[in-house]
Amino acid sequence: MGYRVEVRGGAARFFKARRVSYEHKDRVRIVLHELAEEPRRGDRHLKGEYYCFWRRRVGDYRMIYKVFEEEKRVVVVEICLRSQCY
Repeated sequence: MGYRVEVRGGAARFFKARRVSYEHKDRVRIVLHELAEEPRRGDRHLKGEYYCFWRRRVGDYRMIYKVFEEEKRVVVVEICLRSQCY
């Protein structure tokens, strides 16, 4: 693995939520492993004051994260429904 992935805040609550199906949680786990290998593959950075954050679509959900190149670290700060993310 190239990067260390940390899940914090709202992203950590995503895995504890009972309303989220196991299928969606498994899809997100797969993407977390992909982030460790290649954090910016096909993703877009946000605009405005959140320019330093990146987003990735995972089915009906959106994952918001920040990449720290110097530390080889990815911090996932939010995983939410696409319609409720911003």
